[in-house]
Amino acid sequence: MTNILQEIEQDVSNFIAFTEADVVALIADIRKGVTIFEADVDKAIKWAEAEARPIVATIQQIEGLIAQIGTVVPLPPEVTAAIAAANVAVAALNELAASAGQNDGQAVVNAYIAAKSAQAASANAAVTATQATFPAPKAA
Repeated sequence: MTNILQEIEQDVSNFIAFTEADVVALIADIRKGVTIFEADVDKAIKWAEAEARPIVATIQQIEGLIAQIGTVVPLPPEVTAAIAAANVAVAALNELAASAGQNDGQAVVNAYIAAKSAQAASANAAVTATQATFPAPKAA
């Protein structure tokens, strides 16, 4: 009877979008030692992969704006470092997504950490770029 209920629960969960809250709940279950479904692990990894797209888009926008500014004035080192850190975080997230196939709880935890790290690094790059003090352009 329990297996039938688990299968029904699994079928129903396949129709519902997997959100960050679901990933966090799954991680909590993993930490408690609750048995998790392989399909839920896959969904959590796919959630992390999907998180990469908007993060990459944000970083690309920042890089584009900074590149334009950099043609006029030198870039402050903290801006360059923040963008580099964001790109490293996204690369780590993409590498994790590329190596998906580990269908275990640690893969879910790693994917969540990578996604949140990339989000934080992207936000830090945006804040750093907007708050940096750029030198005045030199007169021609």
